[in-house]
Amino acid sequence: MKKQKLMLGGILVTAGLLLGCAGTVKGSTEEGTETVAAEEVQADENADASATEDTISEDENGLTAEAQKEGETSDPGTDGENEQMDTYVILQNPSFSYYKSDRVQERELTAISLIEVSEEQNEIIDEDKWFQDNGLQRQGFPYEDGKYRYESFRNEAGQPALLLTELATGKTVTFDLQEYQYGTEYVEADYDYIDQNLLYAAVRDNILYLATGHYTYAESCPQTAYITAVDLADNSVLWKTEPLTCNARGFALVDDYIICGYGFTAEDDYLKIIRIDTGEVVQEIPVKTAPDYIIWQDGILYVRTYNTNYTFMIAIE
Repeated sequence: MKKQKLMLGGILVTAGLLLGCAGTVKGSTEEGTETVAAEEVQADENADASATEDTISEDENGLTAEAQKEGETSDPGTDGENEQMDTYVILQNPSFSYYKSDRVQERELTAISLIEVSEEQNEIIDEDKWFQDNGLQRQGFPYEDGKYRYESFRNEAGQPALLLTELATGKTVTFDLQEYQYGTEYVEADYDYIDQNLLYAAVRDNILYLATGHYTYAESCPQTAYITAVDLADNSVLWKTEPLTCNARGFALVDDYIICGYGFTAEDDYLKIIRIDTGEVVQEIPVKTAPDYIIWQDGILYVRTYNTNYTFMIAIE
């Protein structure tokens, strides 16, 4: 019995020693874990401090990392400019009669008149010689005037259009003239002939002047041969002439007036002077045949009609 008690006591002592050792091992492990955790926390703090220093450095340069990333993919100022570089406009046709916007203010203009200097019959097919002899540039798309490039084309739907390019900036505006293509009053049998074209265009003082019309008899469709003034500030129509005003290949901007021409076989043929501020016709000058080219150069107005060449001086009244 005594022997059994001694053995039991030994066992209990051994167990106590084992438990003590185990406690020592566990304590050592926890201490090691706490040491590792402390090192990780210190590393995180060092990383945060480094990131903060980087951010501060970037902020001192006026640009954060996020802003740098955005700057690589997007520049709001540049994008805004690019969006404005190319504009597409379906130009409003306000009327098939004379039209003047409420924004137009009539000015007091000095009256002018044309004084004929010369008149001679041409050979009809000698256009190139006429341009060359007079040192004139042929009117016809595409062309440039030093500030703009003008290009006439038909879109995919076959509708007339003007591509206007500002040479200094490359900025373009496409004017879709689908509303000018056909009149609403026409002879049904002549419909295939009343398709209207862009005939000429010119810009002065940020106003675009467009000539549109068809090449057939007015009786087939009298709603033809207009000049339309467009404000390039907002691409809105300021005025539109009465019909049968201009079907020549060009017109001339002379002081405060536009000199253009209308005519066709078996119709009356005229040069017309219209006010540049309102588009109203103020004078008609009869010519022998339909005006074709009208060019103002070096103080002389050169006019070529179907079979006659003219020169005019401009008189101020």
